[in-house]
Formats: sequence, C-alpha cells, structure tokens
Amino acid sequence: MTSFGRVKLPVKLMALFAVVAVGHSQNAVAQEKPAEKPPAETIAFKGYWRAQFNTAANPLQEAPSNQGTSAAPHSRHAYTANFWNLGVTKSMESGAQYAFKMSGSWPAKIAHEAGELSDIKVIDLYASMPVAQDVKIWAGAREFQFEDIRMLDFKNPFNVNAYGVGTEVDKASVILSFTKSKLARYDANGPMTSAPTASSPTASAVTTPGKDLTLVARYNLAISETLSVKPMLMVLAYGGAPENKALPANKVKGSTGVKVGAVVSHGTGGNSGHATLWVHSDPVDKGGNTSGSDMLIGLSHSSTWDFGVAGILTGLSVQSYSLKNKTQLFKVTDGAIVADGTNTTSSTVKVSLGVQPVYYVTDQFHAALDLNYATKTQKTTAADANMTSITPILRYAMNKNPVGSPQIYTSFTYGKYDAKVKAQTNGEFKDSLMTTQTGMEIWF
Repeated sequence: MTSFGRVKLPVKLMALFAVVAVGHSQNAVAQEKPAEKPPAETIAFKGYWRAQFNTAANPLQEAPSNQGTSAAPHSRHAYTANFWNLGVTKSMESGAQYAFKMSGSWPAKIAHEAGELSDIKVIDLYASMPVAQDVKIWAGAREFQFEDIRMLDFKNPFNVNAYGVGTEVDKASVILSFTKSKLARYDANGPMTSAPTASSPTASAVTTPGKDLTLVARYNLAISETLSVKPMLMVLAYGGAPENKALPANKVKGSTGVKVGAVVSHGTGGNSGHATLWVHSDPVDKGGNTSGSDMLIGLSHSSTWDFGVAGILTGLSVQSYSLKNKTQLFKVTDGAIVADGTNTTSSTVKVSLGVQPVYYVTDQFHAALDLNYATKTQKTTAADANMTSITPILRYAMNKNPVGSPQIYTSFTYGKYDAKVKAQTNGEFKDSLMTTQTGMEIWF
C-alpha cells in the first residue's frame, strides 16, 4: 500500500460488506470515508557520539600505547577513537528526500591539543526522488553501512562511501559510485613506501590520487519473520594513479576486484544476530608480478541475547588470505617481531573471538566483562602481535539490554601480547598493557 490517497483493499471489502448489510450504496459509503492525506513535510535529525578517554592504569596519566593489534580485529570497547556523526533529512510530501550528514573523529587521549581534531568530513549530501511505485533514485554523496560486529573493531566488507547515483527498488538496492581516492603515501625527494623514521626524518606524508568505479548490488530476501538473506555483490574497477606516483600499494590501472557474499539475519528484538560470508578477489598491487589476484574468504558473526536478568554479546571474525605473490614472513625473537630470514608465505588466517556477558544489577546499573582473543596464523608485518584482553566494565545505561546505549561507563583493560609491542609510561616496551577507559555513548 502507498500513502498517496489510496484506500487499503481490506477496507474496501469491509465497506462493501457493510453496504450489503445495511442496504446503502457503495458510493455512499465511499463518500463517508475521507481520503488518506499524503504525508506532511518532515525534518528528522539523527546522530551518534562516542567520547572516550584512555589512560595508563598506573600511574594515572595519558596511555603511551592503545590496546589493540593489526593481527586481527580486536575489542571495540578497549580502544575506539572518539567518533561522532550528525545528520538531517528533509522529507517532502511528494516522497522526495534530501539528506546531509557530517562525521568526525579524534584520538582517544586524555588531553587534546589544538589541531588534533581530525577527519571531519561530509558523508551524506544527496537527493532521493520517487519515480514509480516502490522505486526511488538518488544522486550525490552517500554512505552505506551494512551489518557490522558491535563487539569487534570490524566493519562490514561491503560498506561503501559512494559519490554517484543509485536506485532502490522495493527490497533491492543498486549503487554506482565514482571515487577519487586519496591514498596516503610518503615522499622524500621521491616515492617512499614507509613512514618517516629516525634515519629518515624528512619523509613527509603525501597523497596519491586514484579514480575508482564501484558497483554494489543488494537484495533483501525474507525467508520468514525471523530469518532473512541479503545476497550482495561489489565490483570495483581501479582507475590507477599517475605513473610518477606509481607506488607498490597502488593497483594496476584497469584492474578489477570482486566481492560476492550474503548477510544472514536471524531472530528479533533482544535475541538476534547476523552473519556475513564473502569471497573477495582483489588484483595484486603494482610491483613484482602484476598478473593474478589475491583471494580472501571471510566469515563474521555478531549476536545479542537478552535473558531478562542478564544478557550477552558475541562477535566472531575469520579471514583466510591466499596471496598471489609471496610476502615476507615475520617471527617473534627475544620479544620482538622481526623478519624470519628469507622465509616467505602466501597464506595467512586472521581469527578474532569476542564475548561480553552483562549482568543487570538494576535496570540502569550494569556490570559487564569484555573478553577478546585476536590472532594471525602467519605474521606478515612487524606489528602482527597476537592479543588476549580482559575488560571489566561498569556502566549506567538508559536501556536494560546487552547493548545498553545511551550509556556512560568506566572500565579497566589488561592486554597480553605475544611480543613486546606496547609502550609503558616509563618508555619501555613490554608484552602487556594496562589501561582504563572512561566515556559515554549516545545516539538519537
């Protein structure tokens, strides 16, 4: 049913039955029932804000390192950069919509110096128009964020920041996006592939432009009231970069990457979850053998369970990589992650598991325990430290459920790593780190 002056079919049948019963004409009944009015113009605001301050546990001062690792997705609670977004949507009587949204983030430090505020950007600036029943088209800048894992620092692989056009047809969406990417690189009298170091302090960050074209298609297939499947397809055609900025991390111009998969959502309300399964074929970077593709097979799952007196959040991420070109293998030696001689590898697996039981002491006061394990079977960078963390959390929440937001909270995290990668307050590096987190999370 649409809301543009049409009468529901069941209402018509009921009206006809009433006509027969009382002997009046259908026209008389229709005249007595006022026509439905089109929706009035509305303005809706929507936002999210997470503000968190991380400190070293002892003594109480700014934490020199943050919890987390590049080996695999890790606990989102133990460390998440401060983040906010604010959007406004204007809906017209015709069904047209105009949207604007900004977002920003800054480092999760105890103190913020002038100029640290960063990454402020416009993520939505588009117009959407109805062209037929259940059919809309849109154009502009638009962010699409699909189902993610709340517990882990891991976003859905099909997320896209689109600059282009798209259509929404009933339960299907098609996005065609042109992106002028800015790839962070380093340059000091010529291209460099690493960040500035003590031996090369003059190296400065530069950007390398790349023009990419992305196509995303998604369909929502409802199996039952508690089960749905959303097949998804993403095709990315790389536009390459100028030859004088052709660094190894750039893709070959004209090469194409493909992601195919599906999101399976199950349950309703407080007992629900979703799983994302995908396969990603990505062309190799410039440098070396530029033919062929790297392959990734991934599985993620997130769930929420509410038992009345307690609840639980779970998160799982498994990513298996098969590389076309072999890459340097790293190992832990005397607490440091170093190159493993001339040994190389063409495969690795990232695994992360998170569990967070929550006990409702009262409707608003909750106690939780965030447990996280993140590992990488083959280390391919000097930052791939396996991690285990435990985080007791106390929070005051507006809602009695496992998520609890809006909320204010305080927590303590002990992280254990398989290498000495975390800086301490005295400047030493150890294989463990203790931090406290205090902050709030709200949305409206």
